[in-house]
Amino acid sequence: MAEAPQTGLPCFMFVAIVLLACTVATEPGTAAGDETTVDTGILDLTQEYIDAPEGGIEIRTPDFEIPPYTEALRCYFGTYTGPTIGVTYVQTLESEYSHHSQLKAAPADDPHQDGDLIDCESTDLMSVYVPLFEAAGEVKKGEEYDGNWLHLPEGIGMKLRSGQRWVLDMHYVNTTDRPILVNNGVNLDFMAEDEVSQWAAAMQFDNGGVRVEAASSLDDSFTCPFQVDMDIFSLLGHMHTRGTSYAMDYNSADGETTRVYDIPEWDGGYHPSNPLIINYDLGEFKVKAGESLTTSCSFYNETDVTLEFPDEMCTTVLVVTPLEDPASCIRGTYF
Repeated sequence: MAEAPQTGLPCFMFVAIVLLACTVATEPGTAAGDETTVDTGILDLTQEYIDAPEGGIEIRTPDFEIPPYTEALRCYFGTYTGPTIGVTYVQTLESEYSHHSQLKAAPADDPHQDGDLIDCESTDLMSVYVPLFEAAGEVKKGEEYDGNWLHLPEGIGMKLRSGQRWVLDMHYVNTTDRPILVNNGVNLDFMAEDEVSQWAAAMQFDNGGVRVEAASSLDDSFTCPFQVDMDIFSLLGHMHTRGTSYAMDYNSADGETTRVYDIPEWDGGYHPSNPLIINYDLGEFKVKAGESLTTSCSFYNETDVTLEFPDEMCTTVLVVTPLEDPASCIRGTYF
């Protein structure tokens, strides 16, 4: 198992936030097994992590707390310091009440330090951080983990550059009346740079923010062009519980429009860790520079308050090749 070259911190020995759901106190002279458990009111949902594939990379956060009845975004920062590699496999590890967990690229001049764990509910921050890898390529169901894994065809890898700053973006919705203690992680497998025959990367197409007025509906659509010829491996749509429908239309150079992703009745059941994914074999879905993808999202807000990010959103994510670095397009403009 590779020992944490990507964090810049030795062996993932992070200083955890000390927030324990139960404090186990042992009186002096007490025999082993006679400990007294004191309930502090915090619900401990920290997970026992699944190991990365042999020789792979593990990213692990400190434990952190989410207050009761709270929707929260937390960001955890680090730097990959090993040699440039081609990532072939991604597995995200999340505690209960997680809404999503994404490993994203942070700009080289990002002011946050390795090991920082911050509140990151700012829309501006989220538009800057682009998915470094998107766990959307092959859906697998296993005894150890039930969710989306990225597993690319042989010879294709997603580039992780030496010195790459990264941020683990974690979204939690605590619907309980108690603080919850949680932790997150990411497992990666990879091949050496000289073994990569073709690069792949994630693309994020976003509407730039949703605003759904109280007791009203909203229909929104936006188009993002493709800047180079490429193959699409996978498509997924992301919205929240007030979403009512989601669709993607491929606009080809000959003027034809083809619906490639369609959920006419979004019921909120597509959790971000297990969304509906459309997968393609290499060469099955080719697009040309100048062609585009239009995303359409509809919402109904039955509440008496206006809903904005992070309560609702409309984001399409693709995994494509050849592309060496992740890309983000917001309402037609690349960042």
